[in-house]
Amino acid sequence: MGRTAPTEKSLLQPEGQPPRVSPIERALIVTIALTYFVDSVASASIGSFLPNWVIERDLSQSWMGLFLGFQTLGILAGTLATPSLVKAVGNNVTLVVGVVMCTVCLLIMSVVPPLLRGVPLGWSIITIRTVAGLGEGLMQVSGLAAVIRIVPEKDVAPIQGMIEGTRALGLTVGPFMGGWVFQCCGFTGTYLVPASLFCSCTISVLALARRIPRDGKGRQEVDAYLFLSRPPVLAICVIIVAVFLPLSLCEPTLEPYLTSSPINLSVGHVGTFFGLVSIGQIFGAVLSGPLIKQVGQLPLLIFPPAILAGSLFVVAFAPKSLATVSIGFSGWSLVVWPIVVAASQLLLRVCRTYELDPKDYSEVIAALLMGTISVTLGVGGIGAGYLADAVGVRLAFGIGGMIVLPAPLAVIWGFNPKVMGRELAPFADETTEKELDAKREAALQADVKGQVDEKGRLGADMRDSDPAAAAGCASACIIL
Repeated sequence: MGRTAPTEKSLLQPEGQPPRVSPIERALIVTIALTYFVDSVASASIGSFLPNWVIERDLSQSWMGLFLGFQTLGILAGTLATPSLVKAVGNNVTLVVGVVMCTVCLLIMSVVPPLLRGVPLGWSIITIRTVAGLGEGLMQVSGLAAVIRIVPEKDVAPIQGMIEGTRALGLTVGPFMGGWVFQCCGFTGTYLVPASLFCSCTISVLALARRIPRDGKGRQEVDAYLFLSRPPVLAICVIIVAVFLPLSLCEPTLEPYLTSSPINLSVGHVGTFFGLVSIGQIFGAVLSGPLIKQVGQLPLLIFPPAILAGSLFVVAFAPKSLATVSIGFSGWSLVVWPIVVAASQLLLRVCRTYELDPKDYSEVIAALLMGTISVTLGVGGIGAGYLADAVGVRLAFGIGGMIVLPAPLAVIWGFNPKVMGRELAPFADETTEKELDAKREAALQADVKGQVDEKGRLGADMRDSDPAAAAGCASACIIL
């Protein structure tokens, strides 16, 4: 018997035992992680060659901001559409559609842009990347929601950290691949390689996505506005914006900064640089689970932003050199994923604080995280070129530091029990899972009983109004 609803999960476990993840579900989680890895490779690889490539084909540097901005708008659209799409067709179908869209767009990107120049080239890239962003939004939200549905809450942090670690690994491999594959195989090769990897992921997702638990009876009616309006949720949005906005304001214009005097890196070495500083993301993501276990979730939203602000100020005010830029991006790489993982875990606790089932709100939580990141990257990406032209790249880093520094105050405010109206729910453990399973099972039984009572009342009304319908009612009751 396969699991068809979160409410049935407790019925499949031995009495008194916490829910377990089956081998097939583990394979699905690994597949989702590999999909994130390939997506990160494809996204990170272009930063090492695309800016100079479009300039050589009669486009200005400002188009890079438009490429990133429109792709991010596509991600945002996919993110916002995912909860409704999951409700209509299921999480598994949504995940498959997102992966297929990303694969097709990479194949098109490898063929069409090399045939064009100037403004037609610019709008073709914008169109392709917007559609790819739409698929990426569907894939990221449905993938994270699937993990939340499958994995017991107490185990989500280390597993999410490992998944984000594969994403960070892709961000590390991507720049290496982008710079050197571009020099060896040209523009087309840099997109065919991740496209072929995506094809393999598509096959795996098609085979395993049916294992994602579906919505069933006993599910709470999801009120997204009620959840999103809670003070701690708003505080988490503020800290996510503060962490990702400096990156989006500075990264799109960093390649010309690194290739200019006195740093003078080549395009291939720019890719190597991005790859090396991204290694910190791997360590940060993998260590997220153990860090949360040792120091808690709230401290990771309060203290690491200070590290990020300090590293950005080093780039802004220390002498221009490769070392100072490395410090700036290494600081961001180390803290970003522990903050994101801790934020997602806190959102699950916020659900339980207000007596909401976290698994019922899995798509809302994933959409909130991905949507906030997407909006931040989109706004920053569009404004990056203008900010660099107005104040210079170094001062842009300083502005980023000033954005990050006061952000933890929002967390302190939002998670104040007086502001929340109650104490934050405790860490999840096996007892928490059993209590949630008991509530889901009770809700399931109540739904079934309500449907039986309704059918009984309907049968009685039919017998009273038309005695000839009695035989039909008796047959229906036998079937039930």
